[in-house]
Amino acid sequence: MGTHTSYYYLKTQEKECEKMKQTWSFAEEYNWENYKREKIESCFLGKTFYREETRRHPEVFEISRYDRESAFSHTLQDAKDLVEDSREKGAFWTIVELPTIVCVGEKITLIICEINTSAPLEKYVNSNLSDTTIYGIYKHFTPHKQDSVIRIICDKNSILL
Repeated sequence: MGTHTSYYYLKTQEKECEKMKQTWSFAEEYNWENYKREKIESCFLGKTFYREETRRHPEVFEISRYDRESAFSHTLQDAKDLVEDSREKGAFWTIVELPTIVCVGEKITLIICEINTSAPLEKYVNSNLSDTTIYGIYKHFTPHKQDSVIRIICDKNSILL
């Protein structure tokens, strides 16, 4: 299972921001064995900032790519800082604010977003859910094409309601 460490700014009850270390996994890499029946306690809309790098090739074509492990940030400033740290000659970056669906369970949280589309998550708006557990939601948001729908799992305590 691949786990990743990143830093997110979370609001405390006093409306201050504090830096918190968080460990997360891509949902398809997650060990679901103990969580397949976990019920959803709350579900809400959120946002994330997605970074994509584009390089100009000497033969006048462009190559767009993203680093799966570091393409997403919780704040715009964090995304800008990571772009500045990654800046190289011949590359330019795009940062896009994307809507997310956040499903908080008893122990884990599932965060869902869609990239490379002008209408994120639109294909899922009027769909029927047969299984409303965290695992059922994960399965429902199966990507239509590779790397289109991103599903991330983190500890429930990483998301402050």
